[in-house]
Amino acid sequence: MLPDDLRRLTNTIYVVDRDYNIVDYNEGYATFARENDGADLLDRWPIGSNILSSVPEVIRDSIRQMYDSVLVEQQIVEHVYDCHSPEAFRLFRMRILPFMDDFAMHEHCLIVSTSLNGARELTEDEIAAGYVDAHGIIHQCAHCRRTQSNADGDHWVWVIPLVRRNAAYASHISHTICPVCLHHYFPGD
Repeated sequence: MLPDDLRRLTNTIYVVDRDYNIVDYNEGYATFARENDGADLLDRWPIGSNILSSVPEVIRDSIRQMYDSVLVEQQIVEHVYDCHSPEAFRLFRMRILPFMDDFAMHEHCLIVSTSLNGARELTEDEIAAGYVDAHGIIHQCAHCRRTQSNADGDHWVWVIPLVRRNAAYASHISHTICPVCLHHYFPGD
């Protein structure tokens, strides 16, 4: 479906149909996943899976509305968001564009990358004591990747091993949206 010139781009590109199912992606999609400790992304959301299942429930309706603006109204949607790595504060621009009449092409492009200030390199014991709740769950923002403190639910910090997707905790991370990202990126929710 994707033409060869889009398939070769390093930007992350995937195509979604009117039912929000992933129908194609480029090599940039797979490369980004591998380089950001998300190699299982292609297993969890392969072609045919519903992209909305990858979105935290708290913003699912907003993302669905973005897709509907493209798929139904043929508008272009742009959105700048945080997606930090263990080493860098990164901003990406997301664009969703009409594609071949019945599809939406979703592109992510890095626009800013600088040193990640305020990040904490914690031991597994410190993570367990400070960030794993009574149910064994770690609450991490899907946008900025900061982690909610157990001691003070209003305190969110970058915990480097959790941004790095520490294998010991990967299955215990529940992606949510921190209050800052919720109000900034989704002010109507």
